[in-house]
Amino acid sequence: MNAKLTTFFFLTVATLAAQTTTAPAGGTGNTSTAVQAKLQSFASSLSYFSAQDFTQGEAVLEQANVQQMGTPSWNKESAFDLIRVAHYFGNVGNPALAYAIAKLALNHLAQADQSYTASSNPAEVANEKELQAQLYEQYFGDRASAEKYYAAAIALSPSTTSLAVVALTRLQQMDAFEAQKRAYAASVQ
Repeated sequence: MNAKLTTFFFLTVATLAAQTTTAPAGGTGNTSTAVQAKLQSFASSLSYFSAQDFTQGEAVLEQANVQQMGTPSWNKESAFDLIRVAHYFGNVGNPALAYAIAKLALNHLAQADQSYTASSNPAEVANEKELQAQLYEQYFGDRASAEKYYAAAIALSPSTTSLAVVALTRLQQMDAFEAQKRAYAASVQ
């Protein structure tokens, strides 16, 4: 395993541990085993994604999911794993592949979004919307959609989305600056 991939694994272990605190269906809840399974599925999926076999790459990643299949949490977990893979390919210089994988993640988040109900945990729904906003901003360059999803996350759970507040404020400031720049350019012509 190369140094960049090893570093990437170490940076994601804390996230993985937090993500896998819920016991898998019928499982023991052994976080260490779940983290190992996540790391292995990540490493195993890379060759499939590199070969653009997205179906098999996703299937390998999803084998290690700890959430119950078909639930919003399962879709969010799948999306999060795909985002990690997209980040990896972005970091190793393959932005086109990162973009394609980010689209898969966005599809999972959209499925989670459609599955939430009025009784769903607002913080969980807000987190999903924040992930969608990050994808729109980082991978698709769609600031309007990113702002929409950051605002939705903040509205759902203002106390748990401080990153969304910072991101939304930053995007709104960029919009205001660009509007000033356009107004100035129009006034000097």
